[in-house]
Parts: sequence; structure tokens; C-alpha cells
Amino acid sequence: MKATHKIIFLLILSFLLLGLNGYSQQDTIYIYDQGNVRFKKSVDDIDSIKFLYNNKYIHIYASNTIIFERIISAIDSILFHKHLPTMVSTQNASNITLESATVGGNITFVGIPEYTEKGFCYSTKSNPTINDKRLVVAGSGTGQFTANISGLTPYTTYYVRAYAINEVGTAYGNEISFRTLCDSPFAYCGNITFSTESQLLVFKNAGYKYVRGNVTVTGDILQTLTLLDNQLKEISGNLTLDAYYLTSLDGLYGLEKISGSFILKKGSIAIFEGCNNLQSIGGNFEINTNNSLTSFSGLNNLQSIGGNFQITATATATANNYISSVISHDLDALTSFAGLNKLQSIGGNFQITATATATVSGSGYLATSYALNSLTSFSGLNNLQSIGGNFQISATATALGSGSSATALNSLTSFAGLENLNSIGGNLSISATNSISALNTLTSFAGLENLHFIGGNLEVSGWKSLNTFSGLNNLQSIGGNFEINFGNNSLNALTSFSGLNNLQSIGGNFEINFGNNSLNALTSFSGLNNLQSIGENFEISVGKNSLKALASFAGLNNLQSIGGNFDINTNSYPPHYSLNLLTSFSGLENLKSIGGNFEINGGTLFLSALTSFSGLNNLQSIGGNFEIRDCESLNTFSGLNNLQSIGGNFEISKLSLITSFSGLELMTSIGESLNIKSLSLLTSLIGLNNINSIHEISITYCSTLYNFCPLVPAVTNMTGTWYVNGCQYNPTKYQMLNGQCSQ
Repeated sequence: MKATHKIIFLLILSFLLLGLNGYSQQDTIYIYDQGNVRFKKSVDDIDSIKFLYNNKYIHIYASNTIIFERIISAIDSILFHKHLPTMVSTQNASNITLESATVGGNITFVGIPEYTEKGFCYSTKSNPTINDKRLVVAGSGTGQFTANISGLTPYTTYYVRAYAINEVGTAYGNEISFRTLCDSPFAYCGNITFSTESQLLVFKNAGYKYVRGNVTVTGDILQTLTLLDNQLKEISGNLTLDAYYLTSLDGLYGLEKISGSFILKKGSIAIFEGCNNLQSIGGNFEINTNNSLTSFSGLNNLQSIGGNFQITATATATANNYISSVISHDLDALTSFAGLNKLQSIGGNFQITATATATVSGSGYLATSYALNSLTSFSGLNNLQSIGGNFQISATATALGSGSSATALNSLTSFAGLENLNSIGGNLSISATNSISALNTLTSFAGLENLHFIGGNLEVSGWKSLNTFSGLNNLQSIGGNFEINFGNNSLNALTSFSGLNNLQSIGGNFEINFGNNSLNALTSFSGLNNLQSIGENFEISVGKNSLKALASFAGLNNLQSIGGNFDINTNSYPPHYSLNLLTSFSGLENLKSIGGNFEINGGTLFLSALTSFSGLNNLQSIGGNFEIRDCESLNTFSGLNNLQSIGGNFEISKLSLITSFSGLELMTSIGESLNIKSLSLLTSLIGLNNINSIHEISITYCSTLYNFCPLVPAVTNMTGTWYVNGCQYNPTKYQMLNGQCSQ
């Protein structure tokens, strides 16, 4: 095909596609020459396109004026749609110095529309994006471009990709990497281990101020780091303390920055005196086994932890015929976070884990273990404003055998000291195992009064001493789930959700899961008065003799939507004496939609007082199934007067007091099936008169049912099967459609 014919063909084809498909984003014509945009105009602003001089030239007119002319043979393409730019490559770095390097890229196609920004993104981690550090390069069009990246850390590996951004998104080139030069003679480049005083002295005499790698202190000899003479200013990798007899960090007064992690793996230091000028930890701050640590004094200038702040205490005591009496304790002298008064942010997780295990094998022996058992509060973290990841507190105390005793975090009384914490990017998770001797003195969230946002889940598990949500008074949103999970004999002092008065949204599930004999003081959902939406499921699952005082859903008066399922069920079989004061759905008067299933599974003396759906008067749609089983006290569908549609199945069974479907008169559609089974007093289907859209119908074992006439409109329009069996009258579909709908 000649070039002229090709252009004409492309123009005609493009305009046809534009007109036929009506692409809203394909409203601009782009003409390209050598990869660059030579013409760009909205189609609506163009009067005509003409080919002149034996089709060798193209003229484009607007308002009777030529706005573009070009020889056709010079045109690459004419396009109407949007494309990312094409990035051929990121070129290898050159001119590498201690703190800079020159990098290059190449763009062969500017994109549609043309890119608005180009440059380089870089990081110390592979696969950098524009969300990492980036350097913008001026200019437009295709071709190569270069830039000098400065401000880098010596002797550090960097990863770089060229990029270009347009309306469609971001195009990246291939990844290249390079390592900056070592800044000797003042820097030690590589990893270094100190286990003897002579090694400290050699390092000091060499005049090193920087370590471009990891520093490890190990062995059974060193007690202090004094011989470093405070010369060391920066560690670009990790600082790991793994020396049991190390009692002092004297010698590190010059240290200002640790780019990697600070790990206290083993040691006998009581405080962090010697780290007084340390301002930032780029990676994790990890505290493991240490029986001497009393506080964080000495870290008074630490402002940020880029990774996780982890405190892990593990105490294990085993008594048997070899050792008759054993006491084990870990981090049991730590009483507070004093010394961290300038810490403002934790980029990753803040994790506190205490595990105490005591085991006695035989008689007459004693085993005792303590883990973080002296920590009373978070005092010292008064300037901490944000936690980027999870805030997790986990306490486990396990005592096995007569004569064993284990306690973990059993002196923590509040979150006092965290008064300025306003956001948690991940989960807030509090869990306890054997809470008689784990987290037994923590009763509320007092101290978290300024917390406004939890990006992940709010999880409470096994924390039996919780009696109020006081302290979360300013919490406005939970991005993930709100989960309350407990075993038996739990939370019997919790009376309401008081303290959550400003909570407006839960992005995930609202789950209450309990075993037996639990939550028996909770009377309502009072305290959740401002909750407007639950993004996913609302689930209540309990065992025997639980939630015995809950009489209504009062407190959820502003809840308007549940994105997933509404589910009330028992996890105990057979169920006994749970939720037996709940008489209605009062408190849910503003609930308009349930995106998933509405499911209630009753049982013997479970939900034994629920008689109606009163309280759901504004519910208009259920996106999934409507399933009610074994609710023997339910006697009417009153309360569902505004329900118009069910997207899935309508399934009810073993409702021994239901005589009709009165209350469902506005319901017009059921997306799948109507399944009615074992309703012994049902005589009529009144209430289902207006259903005109349904797939199939099954009605079985309703021994007194004889009048099916209200379902004639549904049967007329149904697309699936009709099945009736075990009723007083069992009409066929033919009989339903021919006036024989009642006996």
C-alpha cells in the first residue's frame, strides 16, 4: 500500500471507529512525525481534512483556516487513542562518585497524549517506582536524556529506572544498579565484627568515622565499647549487639545514624547510655533476650525508626528430677519506655510479644517464669505520632503441671504515654492466651485518646479483662475488620461499646466470635451511635450461655449499609441459652442495604425471644441470600415492609409459628430461588403477591398450606422449575397457571 493510501485508510478507519464506538477518551487526533507529536487537536474543533496535490499533502481546517499542513510521506501515524510512552532502556551509570552518579534513558515514543514528566526513580531496594525517590528531567520529545543523581550514601548499592508519565500512567525502563564509592580513609567499607578489645583499638587507631556495612559486637569478652573513643558517626548497615557480658555502650557517643537495623540480641546493658546522639534508625529496632534492661534511657535524641520496633521476651522454666526448682525471667526489669521521649514515628510495626512457659514434670518441683512482667505503661513515648504498620501486643502464659507458674505482661495497666499517637497504618491487635496471668490488669484503651485512624484491623482476642473501649473516643475509621474473638468465660464485664462514639466506618468485617459463657453483661451496641457503614460482613457467632443480656441493636441507629453479609449464628451444637433476650432488630432503623446474605440460624433456646423483624423497616435490598432457619419464636415478617429485592435465594425452614408472609408486600424480585420448607402452621403465601421476577420455586413439607394463589405472578414469569411436595395441596405449574392455585 502506498504511503498516501495508507494515510487515507488510517484516517477513514479511525473516524469510523470513533463514530461507531463512541470512545469518550478518543476525542483527540494525534499526527506523529519521527516519533514526535506534530499535531494535536480535539475532533470537535476540526472542520475538515483535505488531501491536495495528487494526495501528496494533508491540510486540516478549523474556522475556514488551515491549522496544519504536511507532506504525507513524512507522517508516521495518525492515532485517536491513548498510549503509554515507550521507554527503550535505562542506560548504565557513569561518573560514579562517593555520593553521585550519572544515569541515562531513552524514549522512542512520547505516548498519547505526550508525556508530561520524565526522569529517573531510584532506591536502595530493587524495582524502584515514582513513589520512591525520583529526579525529574526537563525536556520533551523522543531521544536520550541524562541526569546526575546526587546526595547518595557512599558505598551503597542503588537501583535505578528511567520513567515517563502521561494521562494513561507511568512507563518504566529496565532496571540498572550501581554502588557508590567508598569514602576511605575515614570509612570502613564492608562488614566488621568486634569480639575483643584489640579489634576495637585497631578500628579506633585507623581513624574510621563511618562503617559502610554491618557492625556486630559478639563473644564473651567485651564488657564495654569505650576503646572506640566515640569516633564512629554512622553505620550504613546493621548494628547487632550479641555479647552476653556487654554492660555499657560507652564509646558510641558520636553515633548519629544507623541506616539499617539496631538489634539487641544478647547483652547485659541496663540502659542505652552511649547512644545519646543517635537520631535515626533506618531499619528495625529489635530488643530480644535481656534480663538487665530497665529503660531506654540514653536514646533521648532518637526521632525515627524506619522499620519495626520489636520487643520480644521469652521465658522458659522446666523443673524435673534433674532440676527441682527453676525461675526464668526475660526483660522483666523493663518498667517503661523512658528515654524515647523524642521518638515521633515508627515506619513499620510496633510489636510487643511476651511468652512465659513453666513446665513441671513430677511432684514436689517448682517452675516459675516471668516475661515483661514489670512493664506498667507506655510512658516515654509521649511524642510518638504515627505507626506505619501494625501495633501488636501479644501475651501468652502457659503453666503445665502442679507447681508451675507463668505470667506475661501482667502489670500493664493502660496505654498511658501514647497520648499523641494519631494514626496506625496497619492493625491494632491485642491478644492474650491464659489471661488469668497474661494482660490481666489491662482493662481499657485509656491513653489512646488521640488515635483517629486505624488503616487495618482492630483485633481483640483473649483479652478477658477488657471492660470498656474507653480511650478510643476519637477513633473515626477502621480500614479493615473490627474483630472480637474469645474462647470460653470471656468479657463478662463488658456492658457496651462505649468509647467508640466517633467511629464512623469499618472498611471490612464487624465480627463477634465467642465460645461458651461469654459477653453476658453486654446489653446493646451503645457507643457505636455514629457508625454509618460496614464495608463487608456483620457477624455474630456465639457458643452456649453467651450474650444472654443483649436485648436489641440499639446503638447502631445510624448504620446505613452493610457491604457483605448480616449473619447471626451459633458455633455450639446443640445451642443453649444464648441471645435469648433479643426480641427484635430494634436499633437498625436506618439500615437500607445489605450487599451479601442475610442469615439467621437459630436453635434450641437460641434466639428464643426473637418474634419479628421489627427495626429493619428501612431495609430495601439484600444483594445475596435471605436465609432463616430454626427460629421457633419468629411469628411474622413484620419489619421488612420496605424490602424490595433479594439478589440470591429466599430460604426459610423450621419456623413453626409463621402463618403467612405478611410484611413482604413490597418485594418484587428474587434473583435465584424461593425455598420454603417445614413451616407447620403456614396456610397462605399472602405477602408474596408482588413477586414478578424469580428463577425457581420449591415449597415442601408445609402440611397446612393450601393457598398458593399469591404466587401466580411469580410462576407466570419464572424461568426455572416449580416443585411442591408434602403440603396440604400440591399444585403443578400447569394448575397454577390455569386457575387451580388453591384447594
